Amino acid sequence: FEHLLKKEIKEKIVSRKVLSRYNENLEEDFKLSENEITKLLEYLNRVGSILYHDDDNIRNIVILDVQWFVDTFKSIITYSVDIKNPSDTDREHFHETGELEDHQLNEILKIKNDKPCFSHKKELISYMDHFGMLVVCNSNNSIWYYFPSLNRKTFNKEQDIPMSFKPSSILCFQFDGKGQLPIFLFYALVSKCNKIEGWDILVEDKKKCIYEKTACFSYRDLIVIVCICKFQIQVQVFFPPDYDN
Repeated sequence: FEHLLKKEIKEKIVSRKVLSRYNENLEEDFKLSENEITKLLEYLNRVGSILYHDDDNIRNIVILDVQWFVDTFKSIITYSVDIKNPSDTDREHFHETGELEDHQLNEILKIKNDKPCFSHKKELISYMDHFGMLVVCNSNNSIWYYFPSLNRKTFNKEQDIPMSFKPSSILCFQFDGKGQLPIFLFYALVSKCNKIEGWDILVEDKKKCIYEKTACFSYRDLIVIVCICKFQIQVQVFFPPDYDN
């Protein structure tokens, strides 16, 4: 079956449904059950041959060419300024904030001149979202993407939180260890918070309040701030005036 994945299937990405069809055409002695296929895919993922995770939103997607997946992500985050248009403020904004509009992502994938990239856009995004490489956001019925590893903005509480709002105490999640918490844990947390029903990334003066080590969310009339600090993930809520908390 591993030979089948590497030699007979020429695609970059394949669905479990397609694998099942290939499996059914094997001789009886070589056929696997669906559970055995899952175990094999998980093993090949662990040794780095493929990408596969038995999680809800990506369970039916298998990435056979890991290097192609990595190169695709690299082509997005190294989205360079066109020599013919050196004052491209959209790309400059992306490199400073990690914020990318859906139509811009389409352009990047098309420029890469790699048909599988654009045709498998949905699957690629699902895997990048799973790994915390990007966050899929929706504001005013418009989809955009946040690449946390590119964000270099620093948080300024005076600019982003209205002076009239009252702060709660700070809830700290303390982790053991020396040095600093891996930043990818914070990226994954921001992605998870963004998926909580009713939570939205805070927008003030048309600016998205999301930063290198801090993220601000709006929930009903509240502002929720999440940040990473040495060994801690810290959470604080800001209440509007006269809010019954």
